Amino acid sequence: MKDYYLRTGQQVDANRWVVRACGAGYEVMRLPGGHREFLTFDTSRADILLRAGRHPNICGLRAVVRVDGVPCLITDFPEPREPREVAAGLAHLFDRGIFPTAQSRLRRVVVLDVVPEEESRRRWDAMGVAPTMIPSKAEPWDEAVFKGNVGVVLRREDLVRESLELGADRAIGLNNLATILEGRGQLREAKELYEEAIGIRPHPEFVRNLTCLLNGMSLLQSAKGEYESALLLRRKCLDLERRHGLPVGASLNNLGLLFAAQGRFEEAIPFCREAMAENPKMESRIETTASLLLHLGRAKEAFDLRPSLHPEALGAALAEEGDYEKAADVYTNALRENESPRLLHALALLFRRAGRDDDARPLLERALEIKRSPIVTPDHTPSK
Repeated sequence: MKDYYLRTGQQVDANRWVVRACGAGYEVMRLPGGHREFLTFDTSRADILLRAGRHPNICGLRAVVRVDGVPCLITDFPEPREPREVAAGLAHLFDRGIFPTAQSRLRRVVVLDVVPEEESRRRWDAMGVAPTMIPSKAEPWDEAVFKGNVGVVLRREDLVRESLELGADRAIGLNNLATILEGRGQLREAKELYEEAIGIRPHPEFVRNLTCLLNGMSLLQSAKGEYESALLLRRKCLDLERRHGLPVGASLNNLGLLFAAQGRFEEAIPFCREAMAENPKMESRIETTASLLLHLGRAKEAFDLRPSLHPEALGAALAEEGDYEKAADVYTNALRENESPRLLHALALLFRRAGRDDDARPLLERALEIKRSPIVTPDHTPSK
């Protein structure tokens, strides 16, 4: 008797599967905590097609057994499982010409077409096994859905198109086809397919896929200096999200950044403020808005939004507006984080402009001391 132990990684204790050649048949056993659960096959009807040792960890795959010419997938992932993860495992079988035809579920095991439920119950009863893990009634296999899922996982346009011809959900199929074309760089064709899918059924995922594509196209346009075309695409993203009730913060922020890239800061700020209002705690949006205000010389507004923003520039702008107190706060707070000679020098100059020479002198001396001090580096001499 020869045992084939099929396992995930190093886990061999409570979740062990055994495919056992035992006299007149094969047994596929799971051995959790001493309790045995069996699925049996006659050797005249069954053979092992694939073992995890050769193809490890394909979506929890343990073995593929052919029974009466019908391929059966033995795997032990818990339910519920992401359909794409299931499809990923099946995709490997599809590529090898193995086509599952039905699915039966156990509580913690998925088995494809092992045995009919009545036969399974009879065998388990004969072995005295508790029927807590008996498979439910097999669900009919939908070839169109299966081919569509496999096509997405393998990025196979032909399989997705075949699934549509077989009657798969058209909106889902078009969306899947668009993602494959987008991955190849066929952006205009992908855009048309996303739009057609949304026209059939405006699912949020379809809308998000289209807005991501449009945003990518906008980045390409702006990189070429074609800002008006880029603006049209980003406005379309915003319009789609608003029309379908999706969050708009990212699109608003992207619009603001596109205006800022052209030096159109006044036009950029309203979009960035609106994006910031959608998520007031998002640091990147606060910093973007504060930076734009600083570019426009509105240092006090920038300070109110982000007191730690670009301390040298913010402090200088506040000092230029005559607000020495806020400028000093900016420099002092920054120095607590990093005792930079430049910041020390800037604060000293600020004190001198305010007539506080006694406060400025120690700062200048400290800045000079830091500049003159040697740079200490770690000793990288290897130990013997």
